[in-house]
Amino acid sequence: MRYNWEISAASSFIEFNLKYYEIGRIKGYFKKFNGQIIAGNHFENPEIRIRIAADSVSTHNKDCDHQLVSPAFFATKQFPTINFDAYEGCKLSAGGIQELTGELQIRDTKNKITLLVTLSEIKSLRKEINAQFSLTTSILLSDYGLDSVEGILGDLVNVTMRLSLIAHLPA
Repeated sequence: MRYNWEISAASSFIEFNLKYYEIGRIKGYFKKFNGQIIAGNHFENPEIRIRIAADSVSTHNKDCDHQLVSPAFFATKQFPTINFDAYEGCKLSAGGIQELTGELQIRDTKNKITLLVTLSEIKSLRKEINAQFSLTTSILLSDYGLDSVEGILGDLVNVTMRLSLIAHLPA
């Protein structure tokens, strides 16, 4: 049986880190995102659509945040969402590690990416099933036509997602 899974915003996050001014790293996250995930209770062959509000980026540095939403980078007025879609693979079992391949779209550029997926836990309760996943990948900004913002940001970005999902069981 396949279920419509909801992302629990209260216990999920999408964060990233990258070089900043060649002297350190900056960590940021997206405050707003949602998704549609259709999969069985073991997430075999999932259909995944995650939409991230690009203007919800936060690094706790106002100057950096302003640069990230500007026309020179995410161009959030023209491209309000960052999209991830996956429609194949990722057969998981408790404690298993798999890869999930999909397309990441930033601005008007789509690239195939692979995420390392760690299944943390799936619990069946009386009226719902809960699942926890960790997903990690690295991307290059240059693959999306994004510059390193005048030497301020590095090209390699490490991305980590922690998704808590809920599927409501039929009565």
